[in-house]
Amino acid sequence: AEAGQKYVVLSLGDGVSGKGMQPLVQKVVKQSGVAVFALSVADGKLACMAAAPADAAAELPANKWLQDVLATVNGRGGGSPAQAQGSSTEVDGAERAIEAATSVAKEALGA
Repeated sequence: AEAGQKYVVLSLGDGVSGKGMQPLVQKVVKQSGVAVFALSVADGKLACMAAAPADAAAELPANKWLQDVLATVNGRGGGSPAQAQGSSTEVDGAERAIEAATSVAKEALGA
C-alpha cells in the first residue's frame, strides 16, 4: 500500500484457499493499517476475503464490502465489519470481482 492509500485489492493468483489467505490478509491489515480485499481461485471456486482495520470498519465494513463484491459473481459469504470471507463458483469472475472491490472501496473511503 502506498502512502495515503486506505485500501488494497490483492489477486493472489491460483491455489490459495480462503483459509490459506486469512493469515496473509490479517498481516497486511495489521502492518499497513489499510483495508484489504484478497481473492484467489482454488478448488474450483473463487475464494474472497475482506478485512478492515478498526478505523476503517465504520466507513467500509468488511462484511458489506464482501457482499457487494460477491453479488457481482453470484457468490455467498459473510462475517463481521472487521473480517469476512466467501466464495463463488464463477471462477472466471475474478476480474469482475477485482473491479467491484476497487470501486466499492473507492466510493466508501474516497481514496
